[in-house]
Amino acid sequence: MANAKKKSVFETLNAINVNGRTETKNGLTYLSWAWAWAT
Repeated sequence: MANAKKKSVFETLNAINVNGRTETKNGLTYLSWAWAWAT
């Protein structure tokens, strides 16, 4: 375990699949802030 690489915050958050939680409004796709915060 001495060679284990610590993940950056970006790598950790980027690995979360949010495809099922996106919403579309006015032609834009976004992630609800309430859902993102609760995750």
